[in-house]
Amino acid sequence: MRNTGLLNPWVLLFLAATLFPSPRLFAALNERHCFSLHVYKDEETVAGPSTVTLHSKTTRWNVARDKGQFCLSEEMGSTEALDLSFQSGEDQFYLSSIPTAKFNGRWSFFFGGKRFAYLHGLPKSAAAGKSCVIEFNEGEPGTGVIISPCRSRGR
Repeated sequence: MRNTGLLNPWVLLFLAATLFPSPRLFAALNERHCFSLHVYKDEETVAGPSTVTLHSKTTRWNVARDKGQFCLSEEMGSTEALDLSFQSGEDQFYLSSIPTAKFNGRWSFFFGGKRFAYLHGLPKSAAAGKSCVIEFNEGEPGTGVIISPCRSRGR
């Protein structure tokens, strides 16, 4: 079979992909970054925050939960990374430099004492009372991060 330039199947496939992008691409471009935050203390579900505070290098935003999710505005989504802080019960949490791409899907947020440290494999150098684990469940495989310190007692 002879290739005749423009009739090459690979060229046709390339042209179709570039001239007619998939609807999923348009949806991804117009998609707002929204995430839900599920909080667990020693593997028990506790009430999550109704408001979180997001920080960039120059700006601070308070974001209220809407329909179970926190959604970033276009301005927030255009930054590379954001810091997040919130309060749950008497505990205050501060998570620094979270990539904006992670602000999608379901977050499982774990904290607690010795049992929490044992179940999540915290290194001995991390104080269980000041450490947190976040699981970003945005599809398979999920991603987990241990942050220490991230927790302090409220006033």
